[in-house]
Amino acid sequence: MKRKILLSLVLVIGADILVTLVVVGKIRQKVLLEYELAKAKFHMTDPDMTYFARNQAELWDGIKRQDEAAAAMALAALVKLERGDIEEMKKVLETEIAIYYRDHAGNGNGILLHNVESLAARNSSLSNAIYNKAE
Repeated sequence: MKRKILLSLVLVIGADILVTLVVVGKIRQKVLLEYELAKAKFHMTDPDMTYFARNQAELWDGIKRQDEAAAAMALAALVKLERGDIEEMKKVLETEIAIYYRDHAGNGNGILLHNVESLAARNSSLSNAIYNKAE
């Protein structure tokens, strides 16, 4: 009798453990799939993902500062445009573009740099801002 109870107890506990292992395995499989998708989407390696995980707060703060700078620039542009200061706003924007171009010509976003160069080739004001030419 004791053996039957013990065997039944082992079977129940074993089944419970097995179900738990299956559920945990499925959750881990889902997390791993999400990890692999994120890694592929952002073209990151495992060390990149580790760095991001360890420095996530700092990286998000950097993104927040970039977003704040972009929003401040857009707000200033909107205010100047509402006032009719189109030429002044162009100058502000050209200055920001020129700063980026000069600071990151060798290591910046290639597509952005190419677009800046293309516009500067047909826009003398931007070209002057980039290459520090007097107007």
